Amino acid sequence: MNTFGNWSDATAYLMRKTPYTVSISFPWKKVGNKLKFPNVYDPNYRTTLEATFKKHAKSWNDSYCIGYFVDNELHGWGTIGRYVLASPGNDPAKVELIAFLKKQYPSIEELNAAWATEYPSWKALRNKKAKAKGKTVFKDLLTFEKQMVDLYYKTCREVIKANAPNKLYMGSRLHNHYYPEKLSHQKWIVPIAAKYCDIISFNRYRLVPNDLVLHDSKIDKPIIIGEFHFGALDRGMLHTGLRSVQNQEQRGRMYEAYIKGALENPAIVGAHWFQYGEQAVTGRGDGENYQIGFLDVCDTPYQETIDACRHVGYQLYQLRYIGN
Repeated sequence: MNTFGNWSDATAYLMRKTPYTVSISFPWKKVGNKLKFPNVYDPNYRTTLEATFKKHAKSWNDSYCIGYFVDNELHGWGTIGRYVLASPGNDPAKVELIAFLKKQYPSIEELNAAWATEYPSWKALRNKKAKAKGKTVFKDLLTFEKQMVDLYYKTCREVIKANAPNKLYMGSRLHNHYYPEKLSHQKWIVPIAAKYCDIISFNRYRLVPNDLVLHDSKIDKPIIIGEFHFGALDRGMLHTGLRSVQNQEQRGRMYEAYIKGALENPAIVGAHWFQYGEQAVTGRGDGENYQIGFLDVCDTPYQETIDACRHVGYQLYQLRYIGN
C-alpha cells in the first residue's frame, strides 16, 4: 500500500510520510428531507461546504495530499426530480423546479396539456405536494434532476479549486458494483461527473476490476476505486462483508488478484481497501460487523492478507509497466 484512502484519520495522514486522500463530509439538507442527495439549491449548501473544507486547510498546500472525495455513495438517482415535485412550496429546489418548468412551458395550460394534469395556476402546482405520473412528467423531472446533479459536481469542484487548485477533485464514490455491465443511472451520471471531476471514483466490490472502464470511450478521465474488500469466517467473526471467501489464505490470494487486475487496467489509477481495522462484533452505528480488516479487533494482524499486500506491492511498478 502506498496511500491513505478515504475515511483515514487526519492525525495519521498529516504525519506527511505517505500520500493521502481526504474525505469531505458535512451535514446537508436532503432532497425531500429523505434522499441521500443534497439539496444544492438550499442557500446554506455552498457556504456549509466552504466552511467544512476550511477545516482541512492543512492539506491544501501539503505535497503529500493527492486530493479530495466529497460525500459517499449518494442515492436516489432517477427519483430526485420526483421528490422535489412532492416537496413543499417553500423548498428552494421546488422553487427552482417551477422556474425550470416555466421555461419549458410558457403557460400552465401548456404544462397541463403535456402532463395530462389540471393545475389552475403555477402557484397551485408550487404549493401542492404533487406526484409524478406519465412519460412526459418523468422526462421533464429527469432533465431537472440532471441539472441538479450538474450543479452538485460543479459546486464541489469550484469550492475545492478555489482553495486548493493543485489538488484533485475525486468525486463522490459512485456505488454500482456492476458498472459498466449494468449502466442504470450511471449512463448519464458519469458524463456529468466527468465534466468536473479530475478522477471518477467508484466503490466496487467485485472479485477483480479488470473490466472497469467508462462506458463512453469519449470520456477521457481516470478511475479510482474508493473501496473493495474480502472477508472470511474461519477466525471468530460473524460476517464476511460484501465479498466473501472461504478462508484467510484465499483472502490473501483474492487481495493480490484484485490489485493485479487494477494494475493491468490502464483506466484505473488506484484502489483503496476498506478497511484497516476490523469492525466490532457488536457492530458499528448501522450494525456492520464485517471481518474486513488487516488487523482484528485486538490489533492482531491477518498475516495472510498482509503478506499478499507486500508481495504484490513489491511488484507494483513492474506490473503496471508490463500491463500497459
